[in-house]
Amino acid sequence: MPICISELSGFLFYTMQPRQHQIKPIEIGVEFLKQTESPQPSIIVAPTAFGKSVLIALILNQVEGNVLILQPNIELLKQNHEKYFLATGERAAIYSASAGEKSIGRVTFATIGSIVNIGQSFEGYKMIIDECHLYPRNSQSMFGKFIIAAQITHVLGLTATPFRLESFTSFYGDNYSKLVMLTSGSKKGNFFKNIIYVSQIQEIVQLGFWAKLEYKDASVIDQSQLQLNSTGSDFTDSSINEAIQSNGLNSLMLKELDTQKDRKKVLVFCFSVHEAIAMSEITPNSAAVYGDMDSKDRKRIIHAFKDGSLRVIFNVNVLSVGFDSPNIDCIIMGRPTASLAWYYQVLGRGTRLSTLKENCLIVDFSGNLKRFGKIENFRYAKKGTTWKMYGENDAVLTGIDVRDIGTVFENKEKPKPKGDSTLAIRLEKVGNLFLEEDKKKEVFEIDAVVQFGKYQGSNVSELPKHYIEWCLKEFDWKSKPAKLKKAMDFHFERLSVKNESVTV
Repeated sequence: MPICISELSGFLFYTMQPRQHQIKPIEIGVEFLKQTESPQPSIIVAPTAFGKSVLIALILNQVEGNVLILQPNIELLKQNHEKYFLATGERAAIYSASAGEKSIGRVTFATIGSIVNIGQSFEGYKMIIDECHLYPRNSQSMFGKFIIAAQITHVLGLTATPFRLESFTSFYGDNYSKLVMLTSGSKKGNFFKNIIYVSQIQEIVQLGFWAKLEYKDASVIDQSQLQLNSTGSDFTDSSINEAIQSNGLNSLMLKELDTQKDRKKVLVFCFSVHEAIAMSEITPNSAAVYGDMDSKDRKRIIHAFKDGSLRVIFNVNVLSVGFDSPNIDCIIMGRPTASLAWYYQVLGRGTRLSTLKENCLIVDFSGNLKRFGKIENFRYAKKGTTWKMYGENDAVLTGIDVRDIGTVFENKEKPKPKGDSTLAIRLEKVGNLFLEEDKKKEVFEIDAVVQFGKYQGSNVSELPKHYIEWCLKEFDWKSKPAKLKKAMDFHFERLSVKNESVTV
C-alpha cells in the first residue's frame, strides 16, 4: 500500500494511496454515498485480503456528512478505526461496549449490540456495513430495529461472501438448505437490492495482491459418515465427532505439524474446544483460542502469535472472519463443514501478502477441498437479473441444495475422471453425452425457469430426471404455464433416452 508521511498537530500519520484494484470500488462507493436521493441498499463485493479496511477509510475520506460504520466484532472495529486514522489523520468516534467507549461523532465506528436501542441518535446518518452478510434480513433483528429507528439514508454493504444460508422445506416434506444471494428474493426478504461492484478473485490474483496458495488434500474422512442437521445447513456435531475420532484426525494433524516444521505461522481449525486445548498442551510453542475464553487471555495469545512468540494456534470458530495476520503460511483444516462461507473465510486467512513467506500451504484432512474446490476459482456472475456464485469447472455454488454443491455445473461439463477403471470410463461416457447435448440448440431453446420448491431459480434442463417425473405426475398442469410443461416433457424424454443409451 503506497503511503505518504505527513505531520498533523505534532504527530505523524500516513496518507494512504489506493492500489490499482481499489480505485474503481472507491469511486463507486463515494458516488453511492453522495447521491442526494436515498438509494436502495447496495453491496460492493471485495474478496478476502482485498483491503476492505483501507477501502472504507478512503471512501470516508471523500464523503461529507455523518457516517456510521458497523462491524460484527470488536477486532474488525479496531482494525477499521485504525486504518481510518492512518488514512485521514482524524480520530473517529467509537460506540461499542466491548471497546469501552461510547461516543458519537461525524464518523462513528460501532457494533450493533451497543447501538440497537439508540437509533434516534443516528437519525439521518449514512451507513457502511462491513461483513454485511452477517446481519439478518428480517425487521425484528437488532439490525432491523436499528435501521427503522435511525432512518438511515444510505446503506452500503461490503463483503467477500454476499450470500446467506437459508432453510427450506421440499414438496416431499424434508428440510434442506441453500445459499441465497443477499440481493435475491427469499422468504425473509432481501434488504440489499443491488450489487454495484464486484472485484473478482482472479483479478486480485493476476495483479499479484494475493499470496500464492498451495493445496495438500490429505482427507481421510468417508463423506458418507457425515450427516446433515435437521435444517440441512451443516453436518451434525455427533457425525463430525464420530468421523474425526474413527479416522484419527487429530493425531494426523499433529503429525502434519511435525512434517511442516519450516512453516512459521500455523492456524489449525479444530472441531471442539476440548480437542484444541488438548493438542495445544502437547505441541511446543502453541496455544488454543476459542469463543468463551477470557478476553484478556485471547488478546495475549493473538498478540504473541502476531509478534512471533507463538508458532501455532489451535482455534475453534474464532479466527476465521476478519483476522488479519499476513505472515500465516500454513492452515490446517480438521473440521468438515457444509458451510461455503466458513471455508472461504478460513482459507482467506492465508491470502494476505507478506515478505516473510513465499506462499501459504492449505492442508485439508476433512474433505472440504473436494467439496468446494480451490478458492482462487470462485467467481460471481449475473445471469439476467440474478447473481450466482461459481467454483471450479463452473460448478454452481449458490441457489441449490447444499447437498448438491460440487455436483451441479452451469455448462453441464463434468470434471474428467482420473484413472482407467471401468467406473471412470462409464462416467466419461456420461460426461461426453452432456457435451454432445450442449451442442444441440434445442436443449437451451426448450427450457424454462422453475419458480417453486427445492430447485427454485434453476432451469428445467438442470433438474434430475426423478424430480421432473414427479412434477409431471403430481401437478395439475391446467394451472401451470404451458412453457414449463413443454420444457418438463422435453427434458424428461431427453434424460430417458440418455439413461437408455448409457449403463452406469
